[in-house]
Amino acid sequence: MSWSSPPHIPQRAEAVDYSSRTEPASPIRAYGASSTTSIYESSPGFDDALIEAEVHVNEFSKVASHSAEFRPLQELFNTPINIEFGADLNQKCIVHLELLKCYSKLVKDLFNSAEPYHLAYAQGRSLRQSVKALLWPKTPTNMFSGEKAADTVEKAMGLIIRCFDRFPLHEHQHSIREVLVQATTEVFTNKQMWKAPPSTGDLKKKEKDYHPVDQIRARLQVLKSEAIEHVIRRLNRILWIIKRTETQQMARQDHLKAAAQRRILLPSYDANTVGPFLQWIYQGKLCVDNATQLCELYELAEELGVTNLAQTCLSKLSAGAFHAIEQANSEGITLQTLIENSQQRLVTGSQGEAHDPLVGVVWTVFKFVLQNKEPPTELEHMVVEAIAGSADGELLAFLMPMMSHGILQQVAMALMSRLSCVKLVPKEKSKTESIKAEIPIPQKAESKN
Repeated sequence: MSWSSPPHIPQRAEAVDYSSRTEPASPIRAYGASSTTSIYESSPGFDDALIEAEVHVNEFSKVASHSAEFRPLQELFNTPINIEFGADLNQKCIVHLELLKCYSKLVKDLFNSAEPYHLAYAQGRSLRQSVKALLWPKTPTNMFSGEKAADTVEKAMGLIIRCFDRFPLHEHQHSIREVLVQATTEVFTNKQMWKAPPSTGDLKKKEKDYHPVDQIRARLQVLKSEAIEHVIRRLNRILWIIKRTETQQMARQDHLKAAAQRRILLPSYDANTVGPFLQWIYQGKLCVDNATQLCELYELAEELGVTNLAQTCLSKLSAGAFHAIEQANSEGITLQTLIENSQQRLVTGSQGEAHDPLVGVVWTVFKFVLQNKEPPTELEHMVVEAIAGSADGELLAFLMPMMSHGILQQVAMALMSRLSCVKLVPKEKSKTESIKAEIPIPQKAESKN
């Protein structure tokens, strides 16, 4: 799917910058960290590209906030969201949702679909904060027994009934009701918790009359303030458990819920990939250090539906590997030797030459295709054709352990296709014209004929 910029975004040429990046002059605070923690303290060795991209986030935000004439640009920075990455999701940075939507229909559709959930989360957060505000340490410990006890009890009962009847996150409604029924029953069946303690017989009758579900308000109204405090504490705990479940478990399992929480979770990627991604989003520059990083950036762009960036990465990988293979063929270098040299250059680097981010691209592309469950069709076709065209048994034996069943099947079919194209001409023809095929037939086989 091709991408075109929306009308309010100026069209810009794709800039590819492989030059080294310099550190910004002033330290940038890490998003999601405390105000006293620098980005270097929170994440040692944090990729320069990520820092540079965040600098531009701040710069663009300042322009958008103070320049009325740039109203369309300002609208691109209204909704900051968190990108959380790393195996433990312990690193995060900010990206602006409206800007990201411009490059990805996938992100746009996902966050638009998550709006009802986002509203429900906001309502749930408001309820949770209101409940928390009635308890220590937000309020003094005597709020349910001091001068303001009546007002506090009234607020607490209102919150209990609201959560019991209409909790915004409907999938948790049953759990909340169970907790509130249990907590209310515990104090309702204790005569010492009643404003006017009933007799034992009267208590049993009241238990039947005041149904724990249908008459929860009636039950609460006959109880002392400390009984209401007991119930509101239990409500506060279940709301905290729901919050933890939603943010730490459900969001990891459901992209829609993560989007509703204004988060994009990328546990499979690190700063070396997220940094160049943000740099491309905000600056239009593709800055990578090596072909492996380019492969990872391609995968991230594919996952987030940023097709322009994915196609750019794919074109760089394809062109680099194809050029290297063609050059090796013209110089009489076998594919196996080329791969071995490519592996060696990945280890040794450019050895004093100007840094080339596509050093070792052939082996990187081969490994990426052979180990990927769903490799890009363009790269997959190139790798299969190169392996089949080499007709090298040793190379095939070396690569086979890494091949998936599908790739191995394609290589076999490509080899069979080449064998079927072998044509033998009459014996009176010269030796150089006796065989016309990409895979040569050994001399012994020719003499027997």
